[in-house]
Amino acid sequence: LGPGQASILEEHYPNHAGRDPLHRIPRPTRPSEEAFLAIGEGAKLYLVEACSSGVRRIEARMADAVTLTSLYGKEDVDSALNTAAMVGRFGSGDLESILAHGVEERNVLFPPKL
Repeated sequence: LGPGQASILEEHYPNHAGRDPLHRIPRPTRPSEEAFLAIGEGAKLYLVEACSSGVRRIEARMADAVTLTSLYGKEDVDSALNTAAMVGRFGSGDLESILAHGVEERNVLFPPKL
């Protein structure tokens, strides 16, 4: 290499081996994030999609989702988070609106896994 040229080699970044930037996996760093991600796969998808869309105040929405699990159960909230992520609904009150719409409607679009 000549002066001012960069050399990027995989061995320079041993902690990044095997990571795919197109398929991000959320890693909790706080107990609140761990509680949110414990809801299920819909929560993980919601977080990835919301962050890639530049959503602000995501921590408040995550806390709301965790609170809603005590009212609706993890499965229903996870399904609602999945729906919200798929249709890009990340606003305040969107998750509650999806849950209020009814579990039956969501099960038609996203059948539960057996």
